[in-house]
Amino acid sequence: MSVLARRAPAWMLCVLCALASTPAIAAEPWDTSRHPPATQRKFREAERLFREGDHVASLALYAALAEEHPELPPAQIGRAASASRLAKYAEAAAAYEAAVRLLP
Repeated sequence: MSVLARRAPAWMLCVLCALASTPAIAAEPWDTSRHPPATQRKFREAERLFREGDHVASLALYAALAEEHPELPPAQIGRAASASRLAKYAEAAAAYEAAVRLLP
């Protein structure tokens, strides 16, 4: 197991802090409104599932969204957050890394 996977919770905190301090101009990659309504509905459904604690279902939906739209950081962040809640830290770390690579 990689050091990153073993230390994922601390590493995720660092990523979230970095994302929070990103300038407002870089917020555009987070915008899903340019995507088809069906994609927007999937994002809203994945967010709802996550908020309600159904992390297995939210992980499945975010993973599908990440595969369909690899250019969208929210899909990777949602996948990472869901995987983290399920203690799948290696998967979470990989998704956070993918999201960071997408940032401007």
